Amino acid sequence: MELRVTLPLRPEAPSRARAVIGEELGTLSAKVREDATLLVSELITNAVRHAPASERAEVELRIRNEAGRVRVVVADPGVG
Repeated sequence: MELRVTLPLRPEAPSRARAVIGEELGTLSAKVREDATLLVSELITNAVRHAPASERAEVELRIRNEAGRVRVVVADPGVG
C-alpha cells in the first residue's frame, strides 16, 4: 500500500499529517504508529518553518506500508 498526500505549507499541516498516519497505519502496533507519528510531525513542522516561499507552497507526504515495513517520505520545495 502506498499513499501520497499533498498538504499546503501552513501551520495546520503537521496536525493533518498526524491524522493521516493514524488513519493509514491503524492496523500496526501502537509503538510503530507513535514513532511514525512523531517522525512525520517533526518533518512536516520543519518543512512548514523552513521551506522557502514558492509557487509550489506544498509538502508531500508519502507512506508505504508493506511486508512488515513502513517507509515515510516528506518532500518540500526546498533545495536541501
